[in-house]
Amino acid sequence: MKRILLTTLILLTVAFAANAQVYINEFMADNDTIVADQDGEYDDWVELYNSDSVAADISGYYLTDDKTDLVKWQFPNGTTIPANGFLLVWCDADLAQTGLHADFKLGAGGEEIVLADSSTNIIDSLTFGPQGTDTSYARMPDGTGAFQFDATPTPNASNLTMTGFDELLLEYSLYPNPAIDVLNINVADQDDYVLNIYSTTGELVLTESFNTSTSINVAQLSKGMYVVEINGSTKSLILD
Repeated sequence: MKRILLTTLILLTVAFAANAQVYINEFMADNDTIVADQDGEYDDWVELYNSDSVAADISGYYLTDDKTDLVKWQFPNGTTIPANGFLLVWCDADLAQTGLHADFKLGAGGEEIVLADSSTNIIDSLTFGPQGTDTSYARMPDGTGAFQFDATPTPNASNLTMTGFDELLLEYSLYPNPAIDVLNINVADQDDYVLNIYSTTGELVLTESFNTSTSINVAQLSKGMYVVEINGSTKSLILD
């Protein structure tokens, strides 16, 4: 009876691990200074996230930047992601290096990332546009959230700790949004604040310091979508 119970428990554990939810969680297509691999090289990278409470065995899974070639690079046997943990894959087309180095590089001008299981069933995928240097796109919250620009990447760590998207750090409002010439910023307390406005490719296009609710002239900026960051908390902004 004990042997049967033990076998049943093992089978259940394997079943849960096999059905673990694994997501493309964050990526950087133009890594210049953020994080280096074991050889000190700053390469493109993709972070995977396992949302399950047991480790995920992704041996034989595939990662690719081309949906027409799902078997471009395969995870080696023994590749696992810890429960509620992360796994970083270097996208540098350097298979001679030790560790997880995919057989392709990410295009900073925009392309796609696809994760497929060992039977080439697509598990997760995304298509992205032009990327800025040392900025990433990350899901917020981990795994289930939409991809958003982040000026403070967190490879191999939860996006809940990203200063770029932890809106609990600071409560403020922007209006009007869409804005035309003037952007009003309302903060609850008088303090030292730094406002940074980034383009969607990560370029810092405007920075201002203030200590209370204020108005910022944005007439010099082109129409389009931007990311406003104030003391580590971000919001989307549209200029009309």
